[in-house]
Amino acid sequence: MNVQRVKETMRTWVADNADRYPDLWAAHLVGSITTMAEEMPFPDDKDVDLHLIFAPDSPALANHGPFSNNLEFLHKGLMVEGGLKSMTEYRDAEAVLANPEIAHHLLADSILYDPQGRLAAMQPQVKSEYHRRGWVQARVAHERRGWEQVAALYKTVPETAIMTRVLLMGYGFTYLSALLCVATLRAPTASFMKMRQILAAYDRLELYEAYLTLFGLDRATPELTRQLLIEGCEAFDLAVQIRQTPHPFQHKLHAHLRPYFVNKCQRLLNTGHPREALSWIVPFYLSSCDVIIADGTVAQKEFYATRADHFLQLLGIDSVAVQQTKWVESRSLGEAIFSLADEIICTHPDIVT
Repeated sequence: MNVQRVKETMRTWVADNADRYPDLWAAHLVGSITTMAEEMPFPDDKDVDLHLIFAPDSPALANHGPFSNNLEFLHKGLMVEGGLKSMTEYRDAEAVLANPEIAHHLLADSILYDPQGRLAAMQPQVKSEYHRRGWVQARVAHERRGWEQVAALYKTVPETAIMTRVLLMGYGFTYLSALLCVATLRAPTASFMKMRQILAAYDRLELYEAYLTLFGLDRATPELTRQLLIEGCEAFDLAVQIRQTPHPFQHKLHAHLRPYFVNKCQRLLNTGHPREALSWIVPFYLSSCDVIIADGTVAQKEFYATRADHFLQLLGIDSVAVQQTKWVESRSLGEAIFSLADEIICTHPDIVT
């Protein structure tokens, strides 16, 4: 299925399901699809991301648990993630321009549902002001708030919960990847391949290597990564079957998202990127083990607790002291990347005053 057909399919899905969501105000695509050529085949290891926008008091926005209430479903062979958003985030063009999760995607043909024409009415101003330095800085500030929110959450986790702390540390780095995209006027993404590309363009690959070393990803070999992928798949398949306890990563623990995990890792391995494949394995492997330790049988708990410990040993983050040191290093590395983003904004030829 090419990109154009994917867009048509999702427009139809929103229109067909609008009656299920009486407070639905508008919907639009987000993510990498908004920058793809219409005739390009849509990759089978990507999900289709969209925002469904509701009135602020809509029951659809009510959280029924401690974690994400995003929609995750399979539709006509497409893995779909629907982020549920309030109209307050779209109250005017200025609010949109300051939000990196929205602004870039409204530059493109991304609107799926807009019965009152409000999104379309914002687009001219978003397009005309998107490149202004003040708005770029506002979007960087948005990413910093996300980075700091992860730090605040990290501090609430017990020191001995090393696996959870490693997951949070990795989650924080998704904001840094998105940050570099924002500073260079790209669509924000958590892709570390994209991070590498941007850092290489600015002759700062030492920051990327520091990230790999920080998480023990520099230890990856094709053979080791393939074995860990096999183990990760086993853990993922079991976690999907037995999960009952809410988990921060639960929005990705669905059977239909297996290709999102497996195929992307295989593609990275096949193109000579075992370190990046391992970075993709980490959250799926550890989150799956975490779920099994919470909800599995006694034998399953023991087996996957041992596997998780071994995985952390392979990464070189298997003690409280080492993890604490890694956290301090991660904060320092993050600040260096924020400083680089500030430099980019000051010198980027397409950013205007």
